[in-house]
Amino acid sequence: MSVVVLDIGSSSLRSSIVTSDGRVKVVASETLSVVTEGAFRIEYDANAIAQSATNVLEEAISSHPAQLRGLAITTQRATSVIWSRSQRLALAPAISWQDLRTSTTCLALGSVGIAIAPNESGTKYAHLLGQISDQDSDDLALGTLDSWLAFYLGAGHITDTTNVAMSGLTTTDISGYDPIRLKALGIEQRLLPSIAPSYGELGVTKHLSKALPLLCLIGDQQSSLFGQQCYMPHHAKATLGTGVMIDVNLGASPPKFERRGEHGSYRIPVLGTQDSILWGVEGALLSGGSSLEWFRSTFLNGAAVEDVGRYASKANPLDECIFVPALSGLATPDWDFGARGVFLGVSRNTGRSELANALLQGIAHSVADIVEAIERDTAKEIEILRVDGKMTQSSELLQYISDYAGVTVQLSNEIEATSLGAGMLANMFLEGVHNVTTYQSSRPYSYRASLGPKLERGSKDHKHIRQRWQQAKELSRFQIPALSQVKFQ
Repeated sequence: MSVVVLDIGSSSLRSSIVTSDGRVKVVASETLSVVTEGAFRIEYDANAIAQSATNVLEEAISSHPAQLRGLAITTQRATSVIWSRSQRLALAPAISWQDLRTSTTCLALGSVGIAIAPNESGTKYAHLLGQISDQDSDDLALGTLDSWLAFYLGAGHITDTTNVAMSGLTTTDISGYDPIRLKALGIEQRLLPSIAPSYGELGVTKHLSKALPLLCLIGDQQSSLFGQQCYMPHHAKATLGTGVMIDVNLGASPPKFERRGEHGSYRIPVLGTQDSILWGVEGALLSGGSSLEWFRSTFLNGAAVEDVGRYASKANPLDECIFVPALSGLATPDWDFGARGVFLGVSRNTGRSELANALLQGIAHSVADIVEAIERDTAKEIEILRVDGKMTQSSELLQYISDYAGVTVQLSNEIEATSLGAGMLANMFLEGVHNVTTYQSSRPYSYRASLGPKLERGSKDHKHIRQRWQQAKELSRFQIPALSQVKFQ
């Protein structure tokens, strides 16, 4: 028994076949190109994404026509689209979750007691509506990429709990949309998708060569959480992708805070079922893999990810250069959207190897900051961090994460755990299993490698290295004062 998974990341989209025993075969992939990029603007061509999605799905269908029992969709969250229902056509470029152009709107809303962050979709929807003046409002629809693709493929205008929670538009329990927030942004509820569980019988495609039941619709981070088998409370994972996201499953009990904890992590639903919600907390680094990509293209002529580690391994151990990966600002724990990247401690002896090492250390320090923030906000220690994503190809980065965060890092057997998670949830439904914790007992977690810290947490050396990082991070802050005023709270 198999399902096809459509996985939309921040740099590529792919289709994969996921079998009921947890095997993943990537069938086809296409690049997801940013069409507009600047200090505040990051946009995608939503129609090109839909066409690419169709292409990779059709390739999967043609190669495995008899095996496929359904479709699962997992996408980057909060990237926002406006489209014509009748034409099945996006009417403006999709606004990325990383786009900051609506920051002033967020400030204005905050002044009247409505907290919405610029990396949520609510103000992006309002901005998109403001761009459309000559379209019949009855024909308009709004949604994030999951909604757009579900609609484009004919499965309906829907979203799931994990995606809609990143809109800033819902009630506290995520059971529906908050009319006060909608009114403040001038958004009519009829334009928005209905909220569905993350898995189940969600619809059937009409615009593919084979009609496939849509069995799972879920945000990418929550999908990778289950792809790494974090079914039980206090299991934690990190996805080292374009952004770095750390998620911890808390089970049926939500965290004590409604949006953001005192130390900078934030509440998320990790799964929406027919009857309930499983909760968790998340922390984010906005520019993880994107910092690595920038460094590779700028300094290493586009060398592979593992080449960055090879350069770093040759660095002078006495060099104290360090990099703050704040190309799009700082998220957990600082939440300074106006911060920007900084190299600290560059000397005449600093070369590409030292810069590469500084980059990996900066990403690892950021991960350690997130781990500490989540531990403080939940009063629970993270002892094991399961990791996936393309940056896991750097063993040097994984060791730095273990050293600075003081955790055991377990490298997932499946680098594309996001696709695996969505596929396993869809297969779980097909098997009639409705409680993810029962899945845990029959599928023990296995991993490719385990790295323990070589540096004792709280030791003199550890404190020195972490203090050096804090000095560098402080220099990165408040580079764009207007953006630094905007807080995710």
